Amino acid sequence: LTETFAADVPQTPDVVATAWGPFENLDLLGQGAFGTVYKAFDPGLRRDVALKLLRRGGPHAELFQEARTLARLR
Repeated sequence: LTETFAADVPQTPDVVATAWGPFENLDLLGQGAFGTVYKAFDPGLRRDVALKLLRRGGPHAELFQEARTLARLR
C-alpha cells in the first residue's frame, strides 16, 4: 500500500485519474475519511498495487504534523 497526499487527484467516483506518478490505470476502489484508494499498476514492480491518496487536512493531518515535530527534535 502506497500513501501520498492527493492535491490534484479527483476525489469523486464519477471522475477517475488514469495515472499518478509512475502508477497507471487507476481504478477507484473506495473512499473514506482519510482519502481515496485506487487499484493501480506499478510498472517498477510489474504488478497491481493499492494506492491510498490521503486528503490534505483530513483527520490524519494532526498526527503527521506531530510526527514531523518530533522528528525535528531528535
